[in-house]
Amino acid sequence: MATILMTLALSDTSGASLVALRYASALRERGHEVALAYGPTGRPGAPLHAPIVPRFEELGAVAEYVPALARPIGSAAPAAVAALARRVGAAAIVGIQQRDRAVALRAARRVGVPGLVTLQNRHIFWGAPPVRLVKRRYYQWHLRHATAAVCVSDHVGREAVQRFGLPPAKVHVVRNAVAPFPTVAPEVAAAVRAEFAAEGRVLLASVGRIDRQKAQDVLLAALAMLPPSSLQRLRVVLVGGTTMGARSGTATAFLAELEAGAERLGLQDVVRFSGFRSDVAAVLAAADAYVQPSRWEGFPLALLEAMTAGLPVVATEGAGRPDGFVDGTHGWIVPSEDPGALAAALERMLALTAGERREMGAADAALVAAAYRVEDMTRGFVDVVERAISEA
Repeated sequence: MATILMTLALSDTSGASLVALRYASALRERGHEVALAYGPTGRPGAPLHAPIVPRFEELGAVAEYVPALARPIGSAAPAAVAALARRVGAAAIVGIQQRDRAVALRAARRVGVPGLVTLQNRHIFWGAPPVRLVKRRYYQWHLRHATAAVCVSDHVGREAVQRFGLPPAKVHVVRNAVAPFPTVAPEVAAAVRAEFAAEGRVLLASVGRIDRQKAQDVLLAALAMLPPSSLQRLRVVLVGGTTMGARSGTATAFLAELEAGAERLGLQDVVRFSGFRSDVAAVLAAADAYVQPSRWEGFPLALLEAMTAGLPVVATEGAGRPDGFVDGTHGWIVPSEDPGALAAALERMLALTAGERREMGAADAALVAAAYRVEDMTRGFVDVVERAISEA
C-alpha cells in the first residue's frame, strides 16, 4: 500500500477540510498511509491554530506543520512539502484547497510523483485587477500539470475544463455527500429552538461562514421585502463565524455591515447572528426550514446536511441543484443575487402548513440518502488516487 500526502494551507474545519478528513479515513480503510502538511488558520505570524489536525492524527496520519503554507506563492512552501513527501515516502501528493494546490503540484513535480487536486468551489482570485490576473495565470499554469482533478460537482468540473484548460480525461466528478443525520434528543432541540424562536414562530436556519460568497446580505434584502405579517411569524438564525485566514479583516467588516444592515432594515428582532456553533445538528433539528442564499459554491455540504435533517430548503442556483431536486417537492431553487426571487420562495415556504413542511423535508432526506452516500464519494476519490499511482 502507498502513502498519500495531503496539503491544507488553512487547517480549519471548513467544508473542504472536513471532506479531506473523510478522504483520509477512506484511504486508511483501503490500507494506505496518510500524511498531512498543514498551515495555520490565522494571519501570517499569528499563533498556530489548527483545529482539524487532531482529527487527522486520530486516523493515524502523520501531520507536520509547514509555516511556509501561510504564504503559498514562492518556492519555500513547495520545497518544504517536497521534503516531507520524501521523508514519508509519499507515492502521491493531493492539494485540497485553492491556496495550496499549486504548492502540492510543484512539490509533486520535485519528488517525481503524481500530483492531484480536489476542486470544491468556483475559483475566485482576490486583489486588484492586475493581481487577480497574475494569480489566475499562475494557478492555471500549475493546475494544467495535475495528474487528476477530483471535482465535487458537474459545474466545477466544467470550469476546470473550460476556464483552466484541463483535459477532460483528467477531470473526475465525485459528488459531495454527507453521513446520515445524527440523533438529536428532543429536549436538546427544544432548548435550541427556545433560544431563537418563541412558540408559534417559523424558525429558518442558514449555516455558513460570514462571507460575501455566502450572500447573507442578499438574504437580508429578501427578508426586508416580506410583508410585516410574514416577518412577524418568522425568525432567522445565521450560524457561522468569520474566517480566521488571510481575509479575516474583510470578513469581520462584512459581518459589521450585515449587523448594521439588519438594524437599518428593521430586522433586528427577526435575524440572529449566532456566530460559530459546535451544535449545528441541534440547530437543524430545531429549525422548520433552511435557506442557502450563496452567490457561488462548488456544492455545499451545509445544504445536503439540512436536507438530511429533514428540512425543506430554499437555495440559490449558486449553491447548485442536487440531482433529482424538484421545485415544490423538495423546496425551491432561485437565481443567485436576486432578493425578489428569494423573497418569493420564502413566502411560498411560509405559506405551507407545518405538516406540508415536514412532508417536503422527508422528501429531501430521502433524496440525499439515495443519491449522496458518503461511501460513494470516498470510494470515488480513492479510486482516482489509486489509478494515478498505478499509472505513474
